[in-house]
Amino acid sequence: MALHGNVFLNANEILTISLICIGGCLLLLGIHKTGQLRKVIPESKYAKIWSLLRCFMLFFFFGYTAALIGIIKGYTEIIQVLIGVIFLLGAAFVLIVVIIGIVTIKDLKSILLSKEEKEVMLKEILHRVKNNLQIVSSLLSLQKTQIESEQTRAVFDECQDRIYAMALMHEQLYGSNDLAKIDLREYVKQLSEHLIKSYGRDNAVKVTVNSQVYRVHLDTLIPLGLILNELLSNAMKYAFEDQEGEVNVDLIHKDNNCNLIFSDNGIGYSKERFENDENTLGLQLVKILAEQMDGEINKLESKGAKYELIFPFKV
Repeated sequence: MALHGNVFLNANEILTISLICIGGCLLLLGIHKTGQLRKVIPESKYAKIWSLLRCFMLFFFFGYTAALIGIIKGYTEIIQVLIGVIFLLGAAFVLIVVIIGIVTIKDLKSILLSKEEKEVMLKEILHRVKNNLQIVSSLLSLQKTQIESEQTRAVFDECQDRIYAMALMHEQLYGSNDLAKIDLREYVKQLSEHLIKSYGRDNAVKVTVNSQVYRVHLDTLIPLGLILNELLSNAMKYAFEDQEGEVNVDLIHKDNNCNLIFSDNGIGYSKERFENDENTLGLQLVKILAEQMDGEINKLESKGAKYELIFPFKV
């Protein structure tokens, strides 16, 4: 027998206390697991019901705690009656939880199936967009063969490079586990390899990518990819004057922003020219795209050309 003050607790009282302790522990476990469940099923129509059930669990837990304190204080008979009522309510509550758990599982299966179908559809769309962009590029190539002006042919080449930059995004998104993000380092590597071949700079230009940011959100990726295409193209065309050269692309994560540092060791040009409203189409496009990203691009003082693009980091 257990002793409380000068009074021995009988077997019924010990059993009551044991049940209260077991019930309280189970409720604490239920409260914890329900909190985890709410994070897993935010899209389920039953998410709010689970929040309500969690409040009931807290209510029962406080009831069990009060009952335990009452028994310790000596209100044994009243507590034993109340415990019976609480356990009846608890049994009904458990039944409700089981029923809601079953319908929630069915709802989650439906949500997951819907997501899977959407992913398959999105991947098909990405694949078709990539193919359509490649068709457009091929049409430009055919049209280019009928053009004699070297200046006009160069414009067609630039258009094809921009199309390739967008097609490459869709290709990498198609192969990515997350349809909203791609591996940025791999993207820059493939884009630079394409431009090096496009401008006949094989083995003459080395591109190095250093990145603290490996995945970029789709809303940011499209303008960022086009900006990188313009800066890389400018470097291939103007920076090295048929000499060997190096290009560095650094992506740094700072607080809630990303910093893209693009630099080459070529001949460079003045900051005033970059800030001039009459600069080339490529630089105008870079500035427009930076604004579209809610970012800001500046030309830094350097021996070659060096740019810093600061834009919000989206996860």
